Amino acid sequence: LPVGGMLLNEESNKLTVGVSVEHEIFQDAMSGTTLVSSAAEERTFFRTTSLNLHYYLSSRLSVNAVVPYKNITSPKTDLRTGIRFTRNYSGLGDVILHNRLLLNEPKSDRNPRFWLGLGLKLPTGDSRPDWDWGFGISHDPVLQPGTGSLDQIFSIDYLQNLGNIRLFGSTLYRLSGGENIHNYKFGNEFQYTLGTAYQPFKNVQISSQINGIYTGHDYDKSVNVTNTGGKWIYLTTGVKFGHTEFAYQADAHIPVYRRINNSQLIANYVFSLRMWYAFNGSNSTRTLTATTQLEDGATPDIKTISLGDVIELEEYLVPDKVTLFEFYSDTCLSCEALTPMLHDLVRSKPDVALRKINIGQKGSPIVQRHNVTATPEVRIFNLRKQLVGTVVGPEIDLIQLAVVKALNQ
Repeated sequence: LPVGGMLLNEESNKLTVGVSVEHEIFQDAMSGTTLVSSAAEERTFFRTTSLNLHYYLSSRLSVNAVVPYKNITSPKTDLRTGIRFTRNYSGLGDVILHNRLLLNEPKSDRNPRFWLGLGLKLPTGDSRPDWDWGFGISHDPVLQPGTGSLDQIFSIDYLQNLGNIRLFGSTLYRLSGGENIHNYKFGNEFQYTLGTAYQPFKNVQISSQINGIYTGHDYDKSVNVTNTGGKWIYLTTGVKFGHTEFAYQADAHIPVYRRINNSQLIANYVFSLRMWYAFNGSNSTRTLTATTQLEDGATPDIKTISLGDVIELEEYLVPDKVTLFEFYSDTCLSCEALTPMLHDLVRSKPDVALRKINIGQKGSPIVQRHNVTATPEVRIFNLRKQLVGTVVGPEIDLIQLAVVKALNQ
């Protein structure tokens, strides 16, 4: 499942569609923490292509779906004949359905946010464990695209923005659903992530994180499969390029610690590439007039009135409308998250106008003139041109309440 640390605008779009490709290369064998020789010179190469869907049911509740397709190539030598052959497996993997509920609503974007997640891994993948490649039956369920069991998933996610730096973490536990139709039971699994992302430029993020995985033993017809399970820790570095609507991200996962049960093949490297497109994204903050149409055909009243120049808000109050002034900056992750939600609000209310103000650099004259302490900051003026509220952070619910108050005064 995608980690929040590298996704811009998690709360900003109703639907996000993504495609990810992951390569795993298993070339060495290990027992415990020691490399060992593989008599059969076995190698395994995994490529998983996944369709990822992320949909927001509300500002606090979202649902994710991951649909993987796996291609597995595993060459090895038959020890009886000395002939080298290749086993190829491919097919649909297990579909994952997962939802997240925001547990708290911090008043400031600098305060941490926590999500609770519940989900299921469905037995949709190909789980045939026995193949005859002309050298006898190959019974290796680990190589199958699916597990054939219905597993429960529990997760907790953490996210905090500190200016251009984003801190994030997550834990995930997969509880095995028991034996599949082949009387094989895969071990339970625990994952954790702790990392940080830095945004040096508007559309670029660089991340570094520690990923840990622990899996228990498998059981074949209630018998412990000793060469399954273990502990892995990876250092993951990644870079993301993109904007509100479209982005792509590349990651390299480098193993830094492994303790393997009995003797197993290990992944030397894992590479992944993700691309996603977000629907209902924001319009460009550089566009002076929005072009998206309201339901009745009118143009929403959204304009950028300053790109760092000092202005007086009173000069831009819109007659007979509630006026929102959004102070933002190009390097603010929370601003990028709030902007499309503000645009949706204005689209739905023709008697509300949005005026956008790019503050430029910290300490700029416009920041000093209007005493802007953090971004995003939204100031709400009623129909009588009176300030009725100021909201700091991507708190769209608080902004909506202030708009209702302003319309009723």
